[in-house]
Amino acid sequence: MKILKLLMFILFIFLLNYGFSQNRGGWESNVKDCFCCEDQGIYNLPNPPVISYTPYNHPSNPTAICPCSINKFSTTSCPGATYAWTVTPSSVLISGGTTNQITITGGLLTPPLITSISVTVVITCKEKKVSATKTIPVLSGCNNPSNFTYSVNIPPTGNGTLTASTNCRNFGTAWVLRKYPIGTITQALGCKWYSGSLSTVSYVGTNFSTNTIVRGFEYILAYYEERCQSNWANACQIVKYECFTIQASNLTARMTGKWVGAKSTTLNNGDVLYSISSDFEIPDVQDTEKKGN
Repeated sequence: MKILKLLMFILFIFLLNYGFSQNRGGWESNVKDCFCCEDQGIYNLPNPPVISYTPYNHPSNPTAICPCSINKFSTTSCPGATYAWTVTPSSVLISGGTTNQITITGGLLTPPLITSISVTVVITCKEKKVSATKTIPVLSGCNNPSNFTYSVNIPPTGNGTLTASTNCRNFGTAWVLRKYPIGTITQALGCKWYSGSLSTVSYVGTNFSTNTIVRGFEYILAYYEERCQSNWANACQIVKYECFTIQASNLTARMTGKWVGAKSTTLNNGDVLYSISSDFEIPDVQDTEKKGN
């Protein structure tokens, strides 16, 4: 019996010295299981914690998430420990912030355009705290208005031609051209979709061309760009509008001095093309059309 007690005592001393190491107000175990016994001050917390998530795996950025998908972030489950998560920018909304897994519930599509988020988790057991921060890229299309260019050629007689192109290759692109009576586009509303379109031409692809331009009308050209591959949901596309007027003859353009940032181009036959543009933006649901892939 004495020998058995002696062996048990030796085993206890062994576990005390090798199974645990004293650390700031408690004992931090070296065993694999993560736990927190706050009352006894015994814990085993990962240091630093690992933040895990599933990327969208787009070829342009394999580690990025899609802002239109349900995105979850998790870390080790440590029974008894408490969790605190923060995500920046602050416009990003989350649920589950006091558990070992959070879900982003909104805010990734809130202007200005978000191209990355910072995710931080803090795990606490009594006085012991461990933390980690991870920067996560967010898919945002090619995200550069200069990727979209267009030109208009008006011959002396017959229809004119509009050509447009983009150097965006990793994301889907589409075009819509609408024709309106002169006077439709107003300074108050700016360059965006208007009701009363006289005709519409649509195309999916990187290069767009149409020979439907005629004098005496206003036109709106919309360039659509995916944020994520094969995803044309209303809130998950970027759109840029260009508005221009082709006068019926070589008259002083109606837009002169009216549009902030207006630009003009003299065409081959002496006509003057006046145009304004809007920046890339997230389209309102009522202003968009679902495009094919």
